[in-house]
Amino acid sequence: MRWLQVFVSLVISVVYVAGASTSFAGFFASYGDATVLDPFIECENINRMTGKCTCEAGGFTSDPSLGARIVSDGTGTTNEPGYLFYCASSMSTVTGWGGMYQRDADVPDGQGCRYPNPYTGACSCPSGYQSITTQIMTDTVKLIELISSNVTFCWSNPSSSATFAFGGVYQKSSSDECLTSNPATGSCSCSSEFPITQMINTVVEAGVPHKLAPIYICERGVNKALNVHAVPHTHDDPGWLKTVDGYYDCCVQYILDTVVSSLAANPKRRFTYVEMAFFTKWWEQQTEETKSLVQTLVKNGQLDFTIGGWVMPDEACPSYIDLIDQMTAGHLFLKETFGEDYVPSVGWQIDPFGHSNGNTWTYSQFGFDFNVVMRIDHQDLTWRRANVDMEFIWRPFQSFDSSQDILSFELYDGYGWPPGRISIFDLTENKTMSKDDIGPDEHVVWEPEPFAHWAYNAANSFKTNEILAPMGSDFKWQDAEPEFSALDDLISYFETHPEYGINMFYSSPTSISKAIMDYDLSLSVKTSDFFGYSDSVDSYWSGYFTSHPAFKRYVRASSALFTTARAIHALASADPSLYQEYLTSPWHAIAVTQHHDAITGTSKSFVYDDYLSQLDVGNNASASAILKSLSVIDKDIEASWEVCPPVKENPSYCEKLAKGDMVSVINSLALLQDIPINLQVTSQNLCAYLTDGTSVPSQTRLAPWVGEEVLYELSFIAEGVPPLGIVSFVIDQCNVTTSYTRRQLLSAGATVTIENEFYTLSFDSTTNTLSKVLDKIRGVSMPVDIDVLYYVPEGSPYRPQSGAYVFAADTPPNSFPGPRGSLSVFSGEVYQEVEVVVDSSSNVIQRFRLYKNDPTIAMFTTVGPIDIADRYGKEVIVRLNSTIASSGVVYTDSHNLEFQERVYNVLYDDYTVENPISGNYYPISSATYIKDSTNILAVVPDRAQGAASLGSGSLEVMVHRRLLTDGDKKGVGEPLNDSSTICTKQLLVFTDASDIERVRSATRKQEHIPVLLSSEGSVKSIQFEPMATPLPENIDLTTLQVTQYDMFGASTILRLHHTYAVGEDAVLSQPVTINLADLFVDWVIETAVEVTLSAAHKVGIMESLIVTLDPMSFRTFAITMVPV
Repeated sequence: MRWLQVFVSLVISVVYVAGASTSFAGFFASYGDATVLDPFIECENINRMTGKCTCEAGGFTSDPSLGARIVSDGTGTTNEPGYLFYCASSMSTVTGWGGMYQRDADVPDGQGCRYPNPYTGACSCPSGYQSITTQIMTDTVKLIELISSNVTFCWSNPSSSATFAFGGVYQKSSSDECLTSNPATGSCSCSSEFPITQMINTVVEAGVPHKLAPIYICERGVNKALNVHAVPHTHDDPGWLKTVDGYYDCCVQYILDTVVSSLAANPKRRFTYVEMAFFTKWWEQQTEETKSLVQTLVKNGQLDFTIGGWVMPDEACPSYIDLIDQMTAGHLFLKETFGEDYVPSVGWQIDPFGHSNGNTWTYSQFGFDFNVVMRIDHQDLTWRRANVDMEFIWRPFQSFDSSQDILSFELYDGYGWPPGRISIFDLTENKTMSKDDIGPDEHVVWEPEPFAHWAYNAANSFKTNEILAPMGSDFKWQDAEPEFSALDDLISYFETHPEYGINMFYSSPTSISKAIMDYDLSLSVKTSDFFGYSDSVDSYWSGYFTSHPAFKRYVRASSALFTTARAIHALASADPSLYQEYLTSPWHAIAVTQHHDAITGTSKSFVYDDYLSQLDVGNNASASAILKSLSVIDKDIEASWEVCPPVKENPSYCEKLAKGDMVSVINSLALLQDIPINLQVTSQNLCAYLTDGTSVPSQTRLAPWVGEEVLYELSFIAEGVPPLGIVSFVIDQCNVTTSYTRRQLLSAGATVTIENEFYTLSFDSTTNTLSKVLDKIRGVSMPVDIDVLYYVPEGSPYRPQSGAYVFAADTPPNSFPGPRGSLSVFSGEVYQEVEVVVDSSSNVIQRFRLYKNDPTIAMFTTVGPIDIADRYGKEVIVRLNSTIASSGVVYTDSHNLEFQERVYNVLYDDYTVENPISGNYYPISSATYIKDSTNILAVVPDRAQGAASLGSGSLEVMVHRRLLTDGDKKGVGEPLNDSSTICTKQLLVFTDASDIERVRSATRKQEHIPVLLSSEGSVKSIQFEPMATPLPENIDLTTLQVTQYDMFGASTILRLHHTYAVGEDAVLSQPVTINLADLFVDWVIETAVEVTLSAAHKVGIMESLIVTLDPMSFRTFAITMVPV
């Protein structure tokens, strides 16, 4: 990584004698609150030798000294009280410095000699030093009146050999009147031997308002200006308050049109763009002439891409597969269009609601060496500003050494424009308007003073003098020329006013990353993530982990279908034109849902209708790709079979299968699998058979979902489905009396048990709840109580309230009113199940199912529509209470990669949790667990959810939310009034504390959902076994994808992932070696080039197809395959 190479070298950024120190190092001034005597509030004028309001110049080691109480012009207005500080440890004729003092005018409430000269103990200069007296205004002891005062500087002609020296003072009014001459020159100027002019803003009495009359101090030493990187950018959400197309039509097309035109008009200008979901749409509409112009702008650095994925992704809810896929979609477009050198190396995560280790680690694998973040907890932001820790090293995963570190940068105060910008007409204040509504005279101006003070204060929180000034915000720059023209003027102003010490220029995140890496820095190392996130006291953004749960599930199911479709295409057809026609749309549809206002559940409801429509189109295309690819093997498949739609909230596949129909099961994993299958059938007396007539143990029951007609669920185990292979079954009349299992209603007082080879579950029919779990393998039992409860989101109007983003419960959860129904038991050859109606008003039903030979407990929880007749919203949870001595520690996954340890009431980096409920909620996309020295209890969800452990042995997961107010007021502008019905399937694991294998195995089953095909009537079965051998249990074939792109001479991506972290399992956490040449039956890998995670950069040409994967690592290859 580039920055590591820099950090191990010695970089000297300023010139002075090594090891030397100085007794004089300049001045700086602050301004503050007129009602308090605080020696430092805000930076008014920086020290030109440090570029900040600090003294660390030329080896100076002393603290700043207080020289005067002054009134400055603050942020551009008058009468802002503050202080003048000097950096000097002793008087010296060598440096010319003899101290300073302040004497008030002889008026009532004046203080006389307010600040004596420390070298004389009085308001006087030492012998041999000349007095230079300036006029200022100061405030009285009462802090409400202004009086005249004088600040006197003591100067002698310094030695010409002094590197750091004081060359006198002069004072001029804002009208350029010379009020005090510099004795060194006899005029209001500095001699040529003193090239640094330090400006201190003061005012003198000359009517109201008082006249600005800065003091100018002449210095010799390090002239260290602030390098202010002006970064024009727009933050374009692919859906939020408008749909993707809505935003493109109203805003984005005009942003890109006018930015390109303005960049072409001035080669100094630069602009940063992120979202390829928009850029690719715009690009396709451009003429060849415009494309050629954009090529030039990109290659000369004027148009710079950061992130470069399809979207700026959320960092809580996505799986790693979807994170990688959305980035690959953008990066390969950029590589193909502009070249490998213009694929981003910088992250720009300025709006996601908290930052994860998993996403940051993938960024390092994409080739990023710098990542900008913004939304961190308000306590952390305050601490980092105060402790100058805004630049830091992030080491996200413990499975890797420092080679995976990424240099990270926290924005000072958001991604919007700094103070000083005045827009006569801001188009984006009304997002319904278009470019045509802009009048001819509207324009933008900048006020230098407020901007300068923002830069000064930002500088004091960073270790370097490189200040990132973000110039833009949501959908800004729709008319780019006025914005650029105003910035041109601001940059020019600081060029012609060097006394500000600001070197301002157009820049980009890429450029500032290179500038920071040129410093020799000692940086803190962060290993935790940035969850939870609260932007103010007790305002935790932990509700969105669960918001719109039905959408989160559909994204997961759509992704599984697409992942399977591209693998089937690669192994059955590999026709690039077929891929481009049928598999591009699902790739992009799923990619756009990873946006931080999509998968999060934080967009307007009609926007979700649009996202769902895009997913539907993509799913239909994925289904077509599967059928057309398999038709290469057998031409009759496309006409005879259809792909069953992705499973949403109905846990059964396919629709209304009848006697004589067929189904085929596609194993989406590169492992041999036994797969539980649930089908929707029209009769209770139907069973599954192999195509040779062999009966398969089957079980039917009345469908567990409510519909307009009576349907049944047929369940069986598809045993031994080959890796990425297909097995067909026939649905026919049962050849036994019946496989139908009727509901058994149990009377109160009885103990009910169900079991399989791994577990026995005991239920108390008095309370109608689970009471105990027995792990039959170990012979260990444990009391476990599971209930469905809800938090009431509408709290006090004076405290944060829940919304789409924020979960703000401050009281314990409530039980549903019930009454709770009796236990119902279903037993058969495939599974045993207990069902209970928890609450009929909100349709809350729980089912606990033990499949034959399955090491997990399938817990189905149906909720919705959530009842709001009581005029209260509800945030519904499933809570598990056990005797595990977890001591307040819970583990949550990071995008199904490494698990993160969370400690109750301890925020990351030991900050205080301000809400003991919502502040302890964390995102899970694949699993959460608690453990002690003996046992582990895990919940593995079927979609992203929020989880917490609020007590020892307790684990809860939020499954649904319905709110009646937009309580958090974070911008979506409507209540999360989600009336959907969801049925979430969570796999429970109770096993030995060291048995992480069972948890990891369950996460893969929930991620890689099988795909089914069905046919009406008996047709030819599908035979497909493409892999020569299963992959090892700890290796996932994450991606096998033919693309339309040229990746270093190849067009197919092969991506492998080691699914275990270091130290998780004694055997499965070891490195694994695989021969790629042995993977497939009908295909031979002819060439292979190792590439970065998004396949956009070459790592190296493979000399051998034998590869080793270390724990938690990915290895990605661009390959060419030829038929055997």
